[in-house]
Amino acid sequence: MLEQAFAGRSASGLDFWGRVEYRSLAEPEGRAWAGSLDGFGRVAVFGGDGTVHHAIQPLAFGDRELCVFPAGTANDLTCAIGLPLDLDRNLDLFEKGKTVAYDTISVNGRHVITGGGFGLGYRAAATANTLRSGPLGGFFRKGLRAKIYLVTLAWHGLVAPPRKVGYTMTLDGTASAGETQSILFCNQALMGKRVLIAPGTSAVDGRFHLVRFRNRNAAGILQTLGHLKAGSPRAETMLDRAEASLAEITFSEPVPAYGDGEEFPPETKWILRCNRGAIRLRVPADFGGAHA
Repeated sequence: MLEQAFAGRSASGLDFWGRVEYRSLAEPEGRAWAGSLDGFGRVAVFGGDGTVHHAIQPLAFGDRELCVFPAGTANDLTCAIGLPLDLDRNLDLFEKGKTVAYDTISVNGRHVITGGGFGLGYRAAATANTLRSGPLGGFFRKGLRAKIYLVTLAWHGLVAPPRKVGYTMTLDGTASAGETQSILFCNQALMGKRVLIAPGTSAVDGRFHLVRFRNRNAAGILQTLGHLKAGSPRAETMLDRAEASLAEITFSEPVPAYGDGEEFPPETKWILRCNRGAIRLRVPADFGGAHA
């Protein structure tokens, strides 16, 4: 299918070369994969946010353009840049589109292109990954698709919530402290397709959004997310939003994180830094930094 879709498009710089398996994108094989691209100026990734996450690690701050074709579970990145779930239409959009210098968020040194977080969001992502890789993985990947995150969010919000942990945080030199069950960092305005979690977020301005939930428990966080999805102003009373280029967060105990749907091992200290223009990303011609 891919070879047929690319047929006849070499004049536009979209020529099918070959395949790289998902597992070969991850470290340390990812560096070897990137090293085999001499002579190629454009890389196409067919997959979801997790696949893109592994692909951008060796591509960041390089000269190669990245084209992303949505074929994953949530496809948050392609939703953010305004791509449909249609291969031929995407090829047309890329041919007529433009290349932008797209920001990433460095999370303890690892590039994240969509967003991620700690606490409830991590638990939901980790459980979704476990279910997709289990014996019923086909059902969860193809049957529920992105709805799997609604299931795992509900489970950890109502049945198996994360612990509330203390933290101290410095955002561009301004310090704060508190307790929370969920902190999100965002390189785009939407979480999924309908939850406007960080209005005004742009992926081309050298800054990212940090969202802290002030709810008493995880069930309250679910309620706040419901208010956000419905566009209710009640959500604003439970959220602390901030925009920054650098954030340093120290938790009272080691805490794991997720980014682009991938899991990062527990750390007590997390440093989040915006890498302005780290990825040369191919986008539709009407993309202005955010589609929300």
